[in-house]
Amino acid sequence: MRTEVLVVGSGMAGAMAAHSARAEGREVTLVSKGYGATALSGGGLDLQGTLSPGGRIRSTPAEAAIVQADENREHHPYGLVQRWGQENNLDLAGIINRSLQAAVEVVVSGGGPRYQGEPSRTLLLPNVAGTWKDTCFCQETMLESDLLSMEDAKILVVGVRGYSDFPAEFIARSLEHTAGVLGEKDRIHSLKSCTVSFPKAQEMNLVSFRLADDLEDGKIRGELKETLSGAIRDSGTTPTHLFLPAVLGRKDPSSIARDLEEDMGCHVCEVMPTRASVPGYRLFRALEESFEPAGINYEYGEVVEWEKEDRRVVSVGVSRSGRRTDIEFKSIVLATGKLIGGGLTAGDVVKETIFSLPAEAICSGRETKTGLPPYKLLGKDIFDDHPLFHAGVFCDNEFRIRVDGRVAYENLFACGVLLGGANNAREKNGMGIAATTGYAAGKCAAGAVGL
Repeated sequence: MRTEVLVVGSGMAGAMAAHSARAEGREVTLVSKGYGATALSGGGLDLQGTLSPGGRIRSTPAEAAIVQADENREHHPYGLVQRWGQENNLDLAGIINRSLQAAVEVVVSGGGPRYQGEPSRTLLLPNVAGTWKDTCFCQETMLESDLLSMEDAKILVVGVRGYSDFPAEFIARSLEHTAGVLGEKDRIHSLKSCTVSFPKAQEMNLVSFRLADDLEDGKIRGELKETLSGAIRDSGTTPTHLFLPAVLGRKDPSSIARDLEEDMGCHVCEVMPTRASVPGYRLFRALEESFEPAGINYEYGEVVEWEKEDRRVVSVGVSRSGRRTDIEFKSIVLATGKLIGGGLTAGDVVKETIFSLPAEAICSGRETKTGLPPYKLLGKDIFDDHPLFHAGVFCDNEFRIRVDGRVAYENLFACGVLLGGANNAREKNGMGIAATTGYAAGKCAAGAVGL
């Protein structure tokens, strides 16, 4: 098989790189070995955290990303995007707006959930840990749960018996407390909780995907409406918002939410999960479904071998169920993720998985080191900003991977959280980095085809 641009990885970064290269008129093939970190996410599109250590909002997500780039221009992925943009007469704010809007359009083109938000607006959304998560884009069924949009809100958090991933009483109490920490408690008039029985479900070991599938059945949804109406009467309040587990169907959660809202007379909102979830599945499936309409060839399998000529990678071998396919290409983009996605391996040393390139980590100040075992990249305290979580590959201004300051291969590009220099969980920027760097790396890879 031959293609012009090969992208490895089908999460947000890989999808953006593939669509970006395709938009430049290149023939694109994307290889995926299955679910990665995108499918395991809560389904939001985080750009950059906006809360100060004291818990107050200090800026918009876009402003926070630009500050991050300015303060760490040499090593941070946003600094890399900024440098690439300057060489192409683009400012970072414009790239952020363009790439996130493109990401939302890609999701819609794949039949996925509608996203709402903008980089210049901070949303504070409830999650199942009982905190308010700062983000800038969310699935439409979560938008009305934004704390900053509420006034005198009466919230009823509704759990399901046998579904242990959504402890309603704990969530309600914690949300009330953390709203106070954020200085926004006055926006909430009352915050109560209850637990109901799900129609036709055994009240033990319920899983989110089973509940989501059931809610796509209109009859079961009708029975749930009666149950919710009874819960509202028993609560002694007339809620403005119902907070439910994020299980409003796999395909079209907005229509299910609207159906419930017509009978409940209030906003029905999904609460953002913190781990493998239905919203994350919706996002990943939409990305997968977006490739064929765009003319992107999509292949399942795992890269097991590769060949080079001089300083260029020329082909890879992809294995699927014992069958091997060789793919020749002009440019290749790695969007394979970090440790969770499998883009990095942490054996004797931390390194990139496919080409065994050494990962770099910022160990002190601005200094980066390679070839270290994982235990040397961990701090003494569990809450330290561990260098291991910053580890990844570093690139030149065209997103080509560098090793010891030199480009490893002239046509080998990287994007997403595989890039070193950011602690994505701590900084709350994994999806933002995926979208912006994927957008840029795809264009770079497309531009290198004729070289």
